[in-house]
Amino acid sequence: MQPYWTDGEREVWQGDAWALAGQLAPASVDCLMTSPPYWGLRDYGVEGQCGLEAHPQEWLDKLVDLFVRLRPALKPTATLWVNLGDTYGKCIRDGWVRPKQLLLLPERFAIAMQDAGFLLRNDIAWTKPNAICESAGDRFSRKWEHLFLFTLAERYYFDLEAVRVPLSDPKRMRGEADVVGGRSWRERGQHSQGGAVRRCGRNSQVCRDRDPDHPEARKRNPEDEAHNPSGANPGDVWSICPAPFPEAHFATFPPELVRRCLLAGGPREVCAECGKPTVREMAVSYGPKPGWGPGSANARRREIRDGAVQAWDAKPRLQREVDTLGWRPTCDCGAAFEPGLVLDPFLGSGTTLCVAKELGLRGIGFELNPTYCAMAARRIADWRRPKAMVAAEANGQATLFDATAAGKGAGAPGGGVLSARCSVLTPEEEVAAG
Repeated sequence: MQPYWTDGEREVWQGDAWALAGQLAPASVDCLMTSPPYWGLRDYGVEGQCGLEAHPQEWLDKLVDLFVRLRPALKPTATLWVNLGDTYGKCIRDGWVRPKQLLLLPERFAIAMQDAGFLLRNDIAWTKPNAICESAGDRFSRKWEHLFLFTLAERYYFDLEAVRVPLSDPKRMRGEADVVGGRSWRERGQHSQGGAVRRCGRNSQVCRDRDPDHPEARKRNPEDEAHNPSGANPGDVWSICPAPFPEAHFATFPPELVRRCLLAGGPREVCAECGKPTVREMAVSYGPKPGWGPGSANARRREIRDGAVQAWDAKPRLQREVDTLGWRPTCDCGAAFEPGLVLDPFLGSGTTLCVAKELGLRGIGFELNPTYCAMAARRIADWRRPKAMVAAEANGQATLFDATAAGKGAGAPGGGVLSARCSVLTPEEEVAAG
């Protein structure tokens, strides 16, 4: 296939996605990220486009057929991320399709994909804080869309560490959060149950468990006493603002949404011979928590108040430490490595390949409309990496949370995700940064 445009690692293919699917090399794609045209919403002005079928069932069958055709090109470890929004019935009256009916097309698509043999791992709610209000006066405005995560097998590539987000309140750990009167429940012999704080006394089972020397204390895992310093699992509700786009394309999804998916599901390196990805090598250890344990200010304050050293201050509190040691190959080929390959069968304005370029991944995008092919090629060629991400890599940071902290400070509003409007490097700055 002669690409419409290429920069050596990313390619734009012009043509119908159903026809182009068979031209992909078998078992070559590591991650699929796309947002198909929604049914009955927009006319993109090109013959053969998806989304203008006479009946929504035709659209569903056609869309699932595309993913079935793409399946031979996907690696067994591949992830598929599909963004879909719902729509309402219009003039058709046919069974479950009728005017003003919310058609539940994303849900029907997910079930059809399951029937086709794909494994549905997540139904993520992408909420839009700045969504435009709709004109309907007899229902509520829609402010969220579906983002489905499909896989081919039960074991697949997924890097959760890369997309962890800042903890909402890191101090609300066991024994650390202030509950009443500026002191923790441990100090006051109180704890929360059912949302209410109640007096339990120093001899309650909860407090006995906190005393490492108490004869009736139940054995506890040190991991229960510490949070993950890398951040929290983002969960399946993502609040990401749609990004403004100045050119003539009206259905672009924000780079932040794509970035999180590619960081989690797009392997940074794969074996050039067998195609298996490298995986993050983690080291988990437990060290003394600063400010707690023998000799700490908290311990001395309690000793002065109570006239004796408390049992829980006699031993150091543990803090979980997680470090990335590197990336480990999952094969024994001994061959060279190359960046993972991302596919978007509905490229549109090229956001998926822009983010793939930002993350150093290879990419292929299908686009039927020649105007959008030119737009995507121009946009990918001009795309620059955010300064926060380059600064994070220079400091040895490897997660989305770290990159955000480098750019905006940990715990800043919107923390955990690089801003789509953050400053980017000029070509001269990229050369200087290496």
